[in-house]
Amino acid sequence: MATTRPMPRAPRCCERCPASKVLEEERVAETVAVEQSMESMINLDGATLVFPTSFGYFDPHMLKVAQKYPKIQFRHCGGLWTAGKHPANTGSYFGYIDECQYLSGIAAGHSSKSGKLGFVAAKPIPQVLRNINAFTLGARSPTPGSPPR
Repeated sequence: MATTRPMPRAPRCCERCPASKVLEEERVAETVAVEQSMESMINLDGATLVFPTSFGYFDPHMLKVAQKYPKIQFRHCGGLWTAGKHPANTGSYFGYIDECQYLSGIAAGHSSKSGKLGFVAAKPIPQVLRNINAFTLGARSPTPGSPPR
């Protein structure tokens, strides 16, 4: 298994499996450097399952390397993968936290004295938009009509 940090817990669990070898590389730029890193893990270290974890690693980098190595499995954290559109040896996973965002919105809606709320988001990707929507719905429940800004 190969992973690029900051997902430290999963690799520690995998290390306990006798047939598993964990490879990690930190601070890999979202450039062709990630392709070189993945290829090195595959060719030099024998990785058969690769988890490129940064948002910018998916397209084009992971997809390009996956096409070059069809016998290697690639999984990306983020939910950008689409069956039939992307290579069969690729996939994605994501811990959906909509419920937590909804509850945070309720708490924010109850604690706001002005009725004005904010949500700082990194990138307008589907997961972030889901979180904003969940927060907004939660925030509106105690104070209908007060949208976050």
